[in-house]
Amino acid sequence: MKQRKFLVVLLALVMMLCVCAVVACTVEEQAKATGITLDVGKLGTLQEGATLDVSKLKITVSYSDKTQKDIAAGDVTLTLDGKAYNKEPLTEGEHTVKVSYVPAENADPLTAEAKITVSHVHNYGEVHKGTPATCTTAGTKDYYECACGKKFVKDGDNYVETTDLTIAIDSNAHDFAGQPYIDGGAEGHYQQCKLNGEHHSATEAHTGGTATCQKLAKCGKCNAEYGTLADHVYGNIVPAKDATIDEAGNVEYKDCNVCKKHFDNDGKEIADVTIPKLEAVTIKFVGIDRADIRIAKGTTTTIEEPAKKGYVFKGWKVNGAEGALPETYESDTTLEAIFEEGYDFKKNSDGAAATTTTDGAEQGSLDMTNAADSNGLRYWLPTKDAVYELVFPKIDYTMYKAVNFTWRTRSYVILNTHGYNDNCWTQGDDIAGNVEVIVNGTKLIVVVTGPNNYRHSTVVEDADVINGTKGLNVMNALNWAANTWFDIAVKSVHHEYTTRVNWTDKNKLKMSDNCKNARVEDGTFIVECQDKTGDTLNSQNYTITMPKFDFTSVSKVTTSVYYNNINGEGGTLSIGGTTISPSSATNDTFELEFRNENGTVKIYVGDNSVYTLTEAQANGTEAISVLAHVAHVWNQYVSLKISALTIVL
Repeated sequence: MKQRKFLVVLLALVMMLCVCAVVACTVEEQAKATGITLDVGKLGTLQEGATLDVSKLKITVSYSDKTQKDIAAGDVTLTLDGKAYNKEPLTEGEHTVKVSYVPAENADPLTAEAKITVSHVHNYGEVHKGTPATCTTAGTKDYYECACGKKFVKDGDNYVETTDLTIAIDSNAHDFAGQPYIDGGAEGHYQQCKLNGEHHSATEAHTGGTATCQKLAKCGKCNAEYGTLADHVYGNIVPAKDATIDEAGNVEYKDCNVCKKHFDNDGKEIADVTIPKLEAVTIKFVGIDRADIRIAKGTTTTIEEPAKKGYVFKGWKVNGAEGALPETYESDTTLEAIFEEGYDFKKNSDGAAATTTTDGAEQGSLDMTNAADSNGLRYWLPTKDAVYELVFPKIDYTMYKAVNFTWRTRSYVILNTHGYNDNCWTQGDDIAGNVEVIVNGTKLIVVVTGPNNYRHSTVVEDADVINGTKGLNVMNALNWAANTWFDIAVKSVHHEYTTRVNWTDKNKLKMSDNCKNARVEDGTFIVECQDKTGDTLNSQNYTITMPKFDFTSVSKVTTSVYYNNINGEGGTLSIGGTTISPSSATNDTFELEFRNENGTVKIYVGDNSVYTLTEAQANGTEAISVLAHVAHVWNQYVSLKISALTIVL
């Protein structure tokens, strides 16, 4: 229903509009157009090159009923300077705009015209670059030129007409571009103007480069050296090293890593850090197996005392002369060790001991300082009523034929030799004695002697004792008091052992009956072979039989023989029919020597072998008989004297 009402209203409105239009047309046609005007005021300022905006033209038609009506430009014919205008660009100058309007068909056209002025518009185009003013010449400004011939400069966004493009000389307009920098001394460097060399740039400080302890920094612009030297760059401290005879030493120093010079720890330069190699001298040794020693001249060194098995070191020969070692060695020196056969127990008492098995007793101790003998050893025996076994220091007895010891002990020490019940001692006094060790092949014959005719012997067959692997033990000591002592020292060593046959017992020799007045005087056996009987000259033989003796067990046996008939007529001594007496002898005396030559025993007189013993005579199973032949006796007794046999083991 509502929609229908809306359509009725709309139709009524359309009909009203149509009626109004018919009425208007009728009225207009009734009024006649009488004139036309043209107003160009709204065009504003017209510039060259622009187009005419015809929409801004005001065209007004006047009617006979005094009414006016503006019409559009499209309702008229428009000309510019008498020519139809079709939006062509306007040109500079005054122009006539004319419009023609035909109000009705076949009616005369109504016209109107107006003058317009078109101003010139400058075309600046591209900029004409000027030349800048310099310190020596004027410049020109950048400018623009219009086709009209006028010139313009730009001021901000505005173009300003000008006739003077000159730029005055600029005293500061120097050209330093690309110019080298010139050293100006400590203050810095500058550049010369390209246009005038007398014009300089402001001085600026040197810069760049790195100074070292050797060279100043070099400016990165002018290459001049400037500033001060840098500090040294030190490496690690090199510790001091003493010079030796083999290589030079040095003081403590540190090196600069740059200049390589040497400096002390305070930075003071050291010209030479080297300590020259020391001059050497050589110490050579003679008599011992010891390498040479090289030391610095004028210095000293510790010379260790040499050791030699079976010998005691007595000192040195310095360059051939006995004396003390030099305090310092100023030249090459030869040291010859002086040895004496023997033992110094103060320096080496290996193997010695004083041991006890007595209950509650303290073991003995060794004292290598306080023994009475200069080379001796003291055994301290601390416990009363204890028995101490006295073990001697090790000795290699195979090196000798005999070793002789001396011993000394404090009173109240009772000494005993193994294998015997009696002992050696005194009350109140120190006592002393000897121990004689005789080396006989694979055994030792040990003889212990002391005061009061104390003498005992024992045999040791322990190979370890003989070759020095352990010490000799043939004695013990019983303490009658606490803190006693026993000293032992080597008195002598022998490569030949000598003993003598005791002739005090004349029965050791057997004689023929015609031997007279046999006796011993001062260890010599004497027999008178014949008594003088008036003036009678007798010729007889006398036989003396020696004791049996094993010559193969010793090295040699010697005896001195006196026979005062050797220089007589036909007087001789013989064994087994072989004459052993020389043809002559000084004072009728000669030496007989029985030598063991690898089991064969020969008799020598001097260097001459005069007789070889039979095997039985040599090994002692058969006695040797000596025949003394007396040729003549001239008013004197004939005597035969045989000294005690000297036996060398």
